[in-house]
Amino acid sequence: MPGGRPDRVRRALPWAVDGVLTAALAVLHAGRLLGAPTAAVGERPIDALAWVLGAAATLPVLARRWVPWTVLVLTSSAMVGFVALGYPPSLSGYAVLVALYGVAAQCPRRLSVPAVLFAALPMLVVYLQWSAEYTWGSALQDALLAGAAWSLGDAARTRRLQADALAERAREAELNREAHGREAVAQERLRIARELHDVMAHSMSVIAVQAGVGRHVMDRDPETARKALGVIEDSSRRTLTEMRQLLGVLRVDDGSVAGSGGTVPAPADRAPQPGLDRLEELLAGARATGLVVTLTVTGTARSLSPQLDLAAYRILQEGLTNAAKHAGPAEIRVVLDWQGTDLVIDVSDDGRGPVGGRRSRTPGGGYGLIGLRERATSVGGELHAGPEPRGGFRIRARLPLEAESATTSGSGS
Repeated sequence: MPGGRPDRVRRALPWAVDGVLTAALAVLHAGRLLGAPTAAVGERPIDALAWVLGAAATLPVLARRWVPWTVLVLTSSAMVGFVALGYPPSLSGYAVLVALYGVAAQCPRRLSVPAVLFAALPMLVVYLQWSAEYTWGSALQDALLAGAAWSLGDAARTRRLQADALAERAREAELNREAHGREAVAQERLRIARELHDVMAHSMSVIAVQAGVGRHVMDRDPETARKALGVIEDSSRRTLTEMRQLLGVLRVDDGSVAGSGGTVPAPADRAPQPGLDRLEELLAGARATGLVVTLTVTGTARSLSPQLDLAAYRILQEGLTNAAKHAGPAEIRVVLDWQGTDLVIDVSDDGRGPVGGRRSRTPGGGYGLIGLRERATSVGGELHAGPEPRGGFRIRARLPLEAESATTSGSGS
């Protein structure tokens, strides 16, 4: 399994280090016990109990990472017991220093600081029992060693906590990056779905209406049928162009890539997104379906950001599409009101629904109106849609204008 061996080595390494350290301390203590001076008057000779106490002062070091305070208590107690029983000075205090280091490295300071005092207990007992060999200079040296052991352990603990904190922040950053990536993908899918709906709904409505007109007048009015087919052809071509442009964002973006039938166009080759500069073309397409469409522009027009320009175009497109599908014979009134800080778009009709058909134009119904509300919200605006009290249907959107937009001349019709 990939990564299994490094993980096992990483888990085994602390045991190996502590095992070597414990073995070294055991050898040191065994050597000192074997070389202990002959017991003087009043001293107890090295016996089996001395060896047991030596082992108790050494072997617990193996578990210093997991039960540090227990190791400190065992090593210090064994040291105190060895001295208190009157054995000759032959046991080292290095194991106590290692245990103190372990407490400082594993425990918070509120628990590790008292360990310094606990580790000093064997020094006091040794001084009282072996005062001839243990001078103030030796006591000061051991005190400095104890302070150094605690300081090194506390520094190791601090570094470990910092490393853990950095690792946690890195993990959180990675999770946030993945979450933002998923959100971006979801937003892009929503945008593409909205664009596909707007493009297809408008074009297919025009095509459906013109196809119906052509079928009904094909025999008695071939000229009208030809015009209907021409509208269908133009609408289909525009739709294919917009579809290629929209789906192009899903393709490779690093220049032209060779394919079986040619190349995938680079971003620079793609047509710009539609905007209000194509408004007359949009109105002409709606009029070609037989709708009576009037346009009124008030206020001073201003240039729009690409996102806002596209949103305004799609709202108008969906309003006209909605009327073509549901209004029946009707007059469509389109109003662009350039106010001081907002662009208000109003598309209303006086239709009563398709002749001989069933009308379903409930407020907020359909994915088109839902998509338009989301589109208006995405640029900081709002949109309301619903039937009028006296009949007909109305879509009204308020889109905030960017403060830095350049002012251009307005027009009216």
